[in-house]
Amino acid sequence: SNSRVGACEWIVMVAMERPTSIQPAAAGMLLRAAAHGLLDGSAVVRTAAASAFGAVAKLVENKDLDTVVVERLLHRPPSFATDNAARNDYRASLGKAVWEVLRLCSGRLGPEVETAIAGKAFVFRSSSEKRVSEPWSHAWDEIAPTASRGVDRYLPVIVPELTECFRESSSRDEKMDAAKAVDYLCLQIPKVSSLPKPRADNSHLTEVHESMRVAINGMPLFDGSSKLAAALCRLTGARFEVEEGATPEEKHMDVLRSDWELVRHFCVKGTAVDKAAALEGVNVMCVAAGWWPAQHHLWEVVFEALPEVKEEQKPTEDSEEEEVPTDRGDRKRKGRRTVNEETLVEHTMVLCEGCFKALPAAEDSNEVQASWGQYMALWVRECKIATPPSRLLLLRSLKRALSHRSAVWATAKAMNAGVGQLALAIVVDPASGRVRRAAWDFLADVAATEGISADPAWMPKDWSQKLEPHDREELGEKFERVVKWVGVEL
Repeated sequence: SNSRVGACEWIVMVAMERPTSIQPAAAGMLLRAAAHGLLDGSAVVRTAAASAFGAVAKLVENKDLDTVVVERLLHRPPSFATDNAARNDYRASLGKAVWEVLRLCSGRLGPEVETAIAGKAFVFRSSSEKRVSEPWSHAWDEIAPTASRGVDRYLPVIVPELTECFRESSSRDEKMDAAKAVDYLCLQIPKVSSLPKPRADNSHLTEVHESMRVAINGMPLFDGSSKLAAALCRLTGARFEVEEGATPEEKHMDVLRSDWELVRHFCVKGTAVDKAAALEGVNVMCVAAGWWPAQHHLWEVVFEALPEVKEEQKPTEDSEEEEVPTDRGDRKRKGRRTVNEETLVEHTMVLCEGCFKALPAAEDSNEVQASWGQYMALWVRECKIATPPSRLLLLRSLKRALSHRSAVWATAKAMNAGVGQLALAIVVDPASGRVRRAAWDFLADVAATEGISADPAWMPKDWSQKLEPHDREELGEKFERVVKWVGVEL
């Protein structure tokens, strides 16, 4: 490496002090040599080669500079880059080389070369390997002043790079990195002026969408695979996004149903983290497209994704001590869900809430009543075993459901019993003030809803004696309304 560094330093010295002594043909040869050094495995050699490349680049024509960059840097990966480790080594070196070229030769590269670099930079910046993502992120920032303008300008070259990852790569890691790039693309799509609504027939988005479907269809389940399914859902939502309150066109329904059938098994298989990621993607797709799955499909997925938690049996003297997982999110708690499972519950309740809101307007229909019963049963079951943060989210979800379907409450008194008992118990629970206040807010809305009356059987024992005095001061009118509703004299 010392000789290579010395050669680079000699090139810099000659180019700076005697530039006229270097003939055009010789300058081209030196530029190619310096470009080769940019991909060297030694950081010291790469730094010296970057200085040499910048010094010699000033002595060649722009078209010759473009030729060297394309031939030496942007050609297809070498034959040795066949496994993940070798591929990442090559991409890390290439990213540093491209970044140096953009930094040293800003404004001199042709539009075709910058476009080719942009396509690779957009995909590789999402790599899970920091040594790969960092230089390519710098390269993307050099080319694209803002993310949305970069996507707007370079989408035609970004799409082939993504499609190649999904269709031709046999590496799971590479497909997962491409899925992260799709997630980033979906964030920028609403800001891109060249992609106004409706986007369903946009050829670029359609091409990526189809390549992702092919990749997922032939892919087995593994840890993290649901992130690819979630990225597909987000892309579907971006393609078929409609105005709030509108419904998708009939010709697009088949695609939405097909994507739901493709990703639904990711919602019920694997770890809690994987299932939560898939459900989060489904929620994004459904909200954006204004479409929700059928009720019988919904409850099949919900109760399979969230099996009932059973009380853990006390260990006997002969039983072996169970090994505690190192991941705090997966640590089991007696009779409760893990932290990761509570995240799964949150996304599940959001999906239920959306599907329930999308039901027919007739509150007394069998479908509405059956769905409400399922929702209430799930809510009561999960709220009983929830921790205070999760219970707070569940109360807010139920409050939103009440605002969507207040008339159902008046016709489903038997279903409200479990909810009423639990909510009235929460408002006298001293464990968490935030949860208690959320329960008060919910009960105040219920008390203000016409046709819903409190049943004396819902009241916990000595309820009025357990009320917190400062709740009355903070809540004021809401406190008085609930107390009057339940028929208690203080």
